[in-house]
Amino acid sequence: MDRLSPSSAPNAPLTGAFGAPAAASTSRPAGNRPAGAGLLAPQVQTLLHRPEWLLGTPLFPSRHAAVLPGEMPLIISVGGGKGGVGKSLLSANLAAKFVRSGLKVVCFDLDFGGPNLHTYFGVDSRGVTLTDVVVTGQKRFEDVLLQTPLQGCTLIPGARSEGWGREGAVDPAAMGQIYDAVIGAKSRFGADVVILDLGAGTQFHTIDMFLMAHLGIVTALPEPTSIENAYMFLKTALWRLMDHVGARSRKLRSPQLIKAALNASDSQGFQSRGYAERIRGLSGQDPEFIRYLFAALAGRRTGIVINQARNQQDVNVGNSMELIASRYFGFQSQFLGYLNFDDVAWKSLRNRRLLAIDFPQAILSHRLNDIASRALSLFGI
Repeated sequence: MDRLSPSSAPNAPLTGAFGAPAAASTSRPAGNRPAGAGLLAPQVQTLLHRPEWLLGTPLFPSRHAAVLPGEMPLIISVGGGKGGVGKSLLSANLAAKFVRSGLKVVCFDLDFGGPNLHTYFGVDSRGVTLTDVVVTGQKRFEDVLLQTPLQGCTLIPGARSEGWGREGAVDPAAMGQIYDAVIGAKSRFGADVVILDLGAGTQFHTIDMFLMAHLGIVTALPEPTSIENAYMFLKTALWRLMDHVGARSRKLRSPQLIKAALNASDSQGFQSRGYAERIRGLSGQDPEFIRYLFAALAGRRTGIVINQARNQQDVNVGNSMELIASRYFGFQSQFLGYLNFDDVAWKSLRNRRLLAIDFPQAILSHRLNDIASRALSLFGI
């Protein structure tokens, strides 16, 4: 079996024997980047404040619904349609790589059904969680903020709650509080980067948090069920993006008309033509809305990460998903990299220590470094 070389690009061929010592990464390590001041650069803040990005965000009851704060954090969401694909592993260890760059990070555990991000950091929730802020109103975000073992990285832990887990059950006002805390995290928590660790599934509150990010990362395993769920996640995100664009452009009927036309073409056997192509073909029906929709698609980035890759065929799944996310669904997508199958992932979790700290020389740690570097480079950081 071929080895996943830590120094190769995402689509590069594999070299060496699986089990050989880890080689150094040839991409620039995240730790060699300029420190957190990079996010204050005017050109970076311009990207983070793009009106095209705001056009596709949820219109929650919020202080920042229309007016953004002067300084914004980079918002990264980590999702995927299936559970157990490595979302929390990626979220926690990306935070470690960003902190190494000198960036201050706040992580939100937004898995409302089974939050476990605190376990990856090796910390306890102290019994106070996000639920105490936005469901019961007994605490402030500052009251539940946990310091992680990483200097410069804090965590807002999630909690299991029946009120969170059902589609449609999450109060928009509660989601608006989360939206405000995320958008205002630079001034409120001093965060340069906010990482949103999402739950499994395609509930609206999960998709809304995915679309709220400047970079939404879809994580998948190289197996049919995970890939299928990832594509359903992307389709739901596109459908939900139409709703947000319709709400913000005050064209509330347009999303339903476009979706009806797309569903009709699906039933007529036009699935071989991507949704992006078919939406462009509907420009004559509602040119203004479709122009807004493609602007919103262009205003955010979608990253693809493949976890537990064992060979080149598994790696190639990421390249294929990048093309489909872009050409079929219309997202501005990029294959950010892959994580090779490695026992150090479960060993670090068993030790309740971050993989990046427990096994810094592991191939998997190099891979995480590559993904972090590529993610930041999308925004000129």
